Amino acid sequence: MFIGLALPLALFGRNINSVGIWAVGLMFGLMVGMHFLWICVATIPFGGLARFREFWRFYEIRWGIAMKGIRVVYIPISLLGLVSAVKIWA
Repeated sequence: MFIGLALPLALFGRNINSVGIWAVGLMFGLMVGMHFLWICVATIPFGGLARFREFWRFYEIRWGIAMKGIRVVYIPISLLGLVSAVKIWA
């Protein structure tokens, strides 16, 4: 998550003010996206989708949030990051 947060700062550096509020959206989107990508890389090669589902079940139990709640949070924030990236590079 911290890599996703720091990546826009590293990419834009001092020019981050010229990018504007879209940089903040990109930061949040990358925080969620990088987290999800890491989970995919760490679970899928070592057991396929069964291991992936096992992780998310652990996540539900550990943090007390259902998959529906995770989707409600992760999907909009990821979409915000995607829209921000399109606005920045368009």
